[in-house]
Amino acid sequence: PTTPTDPNAPAVGPRPDDPPAGSRLPLPDARPFINAMASQLNVLPSCPFGRKYSSNPWLDKLIDNLRATNARWGYNGKPTRQAEHNDGVPVTCAGDEIAYHYAAGESMNSPQVYLIDTLGGHRVTQLALFTSKSSARAPLPRPAIGISRQRLDTLLLEQAILRGAAIERGVNIRTIEPNGEVRAADGSVFDAESLFIATGKHDVRGVSRAREGETTVGIRVLAPPHPSLSAMIGDAIELHLFTGGYCGVMINERGVGNICMAVRKSLLTRAGGVAALLARLGTDNPALGERLAFADPRTFEAISAVPYGWIAQQTLMGQFRLGDQAAVIPSLAGEGNGIALASGIMAASAWLDGGTQAAPMFQQKFAAAARRPVGTAMRLWHLGETRIGGQLAAHIVRLAPSLAGYFAGLTRIDA
Repeated sequence: PTTPTDPNAPAVGPRPDDPPAGSRLPLPDARPFINAMASQLNVLPSCPFGRKYSSNPWLDKLIDNLRATNARWGYNGKPTRQAEHNDGVPVTCAGDEIAYHYAAGESMNSPQVYLIDTLGGHRVTQLALFTSKSSARAPLPRPAIGISRQRLDTLLLEQAILRGAAIERGVNIRTIEPNGEVRAADGSVFDAESLFIATGKHDVRGVSRAREGETTVGIRVLAPPHPSLSAMIGDAIELHLFTGGYCGVMINERGVGNICMAVRKSLLTRAGGVAALLARLGTDNPALGERLAFADPRTFEAISAVPYGWIAQQTLMGQFRLGDQAAVIPSLAGEGNGIALASGIMAASAWLDGGTQAAPMFQQKFAAAARRPVGTAMRLWHLGETRIGGQLAAHIVRLAPSLAGYFAGLTRIDA
């Protein structure tokens, strides 16, 4: 909208002049004001009906106030989304994202915008451990937040843009050559002296990771926001242990239940597919079954042959491997995000000090730093995926809750 949604909202402010053709205006730093507005979430709810695209009084007030200072702020419009795609609710804007029009011309309906995610994370203070027959709880060493990768990546990209980085979206990289040449699916070729390879669990031809032994499949499914699900999980990060794998469950910043598991490929093969496997796991593990009852089958996502335990020991000059491309850790409680951030910080520091030639030394140092956390997580995983080991883990957490925090600390890596 080009007019305030609240009749008492401040008047719309000035609109900065258009930039020269083909260039962009810088992104204003709205984060301090967004953080200040977070205190009003209890009074002005965000997506109060649990639907991403429905009424959002908090976002309305946020945008009204931002537009009072700069008329280029607005909603992240979704004109192509239809009501039937959103449980019958007409789609006008996307959840909790705001947009800033950086280009010349009319702002309304322009795709030339910076997107800013305005929500924080879901507060997490305890670990809940489940097996098929028992459970245990322990406080975390310090509070954590449940946050989606989309949210985390959006915040990081926002900071990169604020610092002058140019972001290219929709580019599908297919191959990385030994000389650093990068080939995209559309035939485009990029040539850079330094590459920071951060493609997550997905490999790119030319820099694929080695796989040994029985492979593991990563499965993720989302559960839409629901009061009963939120009450069930609360402020916990849950670990459900079962023979042949484990599952983590947590609420993220949008109230969505994020359900991620690592299972032996043989387990998936015997079940006959993802849906059948989840049904069997839910039957054999009642607590997990209660969570899976809220899951949306349309969100099933499986990544095959995840090389858990793999660590990059070396790399080519100018190629810095980050995150899962540097070390693949069984993510029991956010360790994957931790390795992604730590490797990014260490690689950036190494590059600033030594440029492209710093890549091999960085990779060796990061491999050394990741060895203990990855090894500890692997041992905990293998213990928990056996029936006796799972029961033992629950018993230990119940008798000595502080040990959960101790072992969690051993799986962390410091930048």
